[in-house]
Amino acid sequence: MALSLLLISTAMALVLAHAPTVLSRTNRALPTADLVTSATGPTRFCQAGEYLPAGTTAIRPWLAANSGPRVRLEAISGTRAIAAGETGSGWTSRELTVSVAPLKHAVSDVTICVSFQVRDEEVEFVGFPSPLSSAAVSNGRPLPGRLAIEYLRPGSRSWTSQLLEIARRIQFGRSLTGHWIVGLLLALTAGLVALVSVALIGELR
Repeated sequence: MALSLLLISTAMALVLAHAPTVLSRTNRALPTADLVTSATGPTRFCQAGEYLPAGTTAIRPWLAANSGPRVRLEAISGTRAIAAGETGSGWTSRELTVSVAPLKHAVSDVTICVSFQVRDEEVEFVGFPSPLSSAAVSNGRPLPGRLAIEYLRPGSRSWTSQLLEIARRIQFGRSLTGHWIVGLLLALTAGLVALVSVALIGELR
């Protein structure tokens, strides 16, 4: 039990010391996006005219599904793939994020290609309308718009350095205010862990 709690505490400390990824660029012209089309079979779509920022470690195409398939993403400049990555199946909603190896310099006029195979599932393309001349292409056919894509990079601030800001945000929308709310939540969590630990130790004895 002590070893388990130590491992959990160590894992939490490592996570808090890590800097979360932040949004470095998006191709969305508007804060909201709409359904462009959907796919129900083997699909490969490509979208030209993208800008890949330097240091990008993940790319988030706005695909939506109840239980998404395995997805491969490529960033192509000319005829060469300058970044690529895959993600496993089972992602939901718009939570698809594909990790890629970062580049030291930004690259313009990049084509983002995403490929996957769907059998008993539907994958929705979420984005915004555009002229056919600049629209994304799916299996060689132009779509009625462009896919919304976000580019992520490592943040400069760790979770630990943002704890006070997170505590302030937790207060929003509550009738009671004050940092003590966060302290109370942490105390209740610690108390619950202690009670469960004592109960398990009692059962083992």
